[in-house]
Amino acid sequence: MAGNEKVFLYRQNALSGGANLLARAMGIRMIKPEGSKFTDVPDKTIINWGCGTALNIPTELCTVLNNPVAVGNATNKKKFFELCQANGNVSIPRFTTRKIEAEAWLRDGATLFARTVLQGSGGKGIVEINTIPDLEKVTEGTLLVEYIKKKHEFRIHVANGGIIDEQQKLKRRDVLLEDVNYRIRNHENGFIYARGGIRVPNEVKTEALKVLDIVGLDFGAVDVVWNEKKARAYVLEINTAPGLEGTTVLAYRTMFCKLLGINATPMDEYDVVGLAREHGVELDRGGATEARSERWEGL
Repeated sequence: MAGNEKVFLYRQNALSGGANLLARAMGIRMIKPEGSKFTDVPDKTIINWGCGTALNIPTELCTVLNNPVAVGNATNKKKFFELCQANGNVSIPRFTTRKIEAEAWLRDGATLFARTVLQGSGGKGIVEINTIPDLEKVTEGTLLVEYIKKKHEFRIHVANGGIIDEQQKLKRRDVLLEDVNYRIRNHENGFIYARGGIRVPNEVKTEALKVLDIVGLDFGAVDVVWNEKKARAYVLEINTAPGLEGTTVLAYRTMFCKLLGINATPMDEYDVVGLAREHGVELDRGGATEARSERWEGL
């Protein structure tokens, strides 16, 4: 098994507050995206935090958790849905890249979302399509996904074949109802992730566990919506570099330390909060808000 000195974290975004926190909490070094002196040997392990292209370092001999090819398939919305559709064993919304097919869905009363940015996050590139004139503004070949009415939306963190954390998207208390867009539940629209007092349907957990194997990931945060009327869960996407909020830092730290055999000093939630504050990130128990993220260079 690897010790702390044999485990490294490679992050796609050099300003990722979550990556910084995880590396510090585990006591491991991060690999510089450019100009790294990293050497490739069989007993080293790299945690790939969201990079969907070839890592800018030699990796032929070492172990990489979350293969970049799998990350690329997960982060590209079109590839992700196509993989799920081809597998046929996971519940996803209807999707198409053919406007004539999307027009028929609209005439049947559906609402669609055009994904003009296939690898965006936080709702970037999402355009709501309600009418034929709306559809006419979209370029042929654009990914069009049916909007699923939902009562709840969850983020299920899956790793090493099991669930390590469960969160639900909830409206912030300081946001007025009239200012909330319940169709796109992200931070900009007034939502945070919470875990206290939530109830996650078993179907949501089941779908989240299925989808990582389909894409080929070792870990990821799966966004799943729950349609109570149909009693059905739908997978929307997998986040391969999720924001680590509150005790989620601990969940990932515990999982990786156990998986890799790292002997880490016990750390409680308050220690994580203090560690986060050192890096300009304010955390609380119910949800977290990143005030800013600082670069923390490693190897």
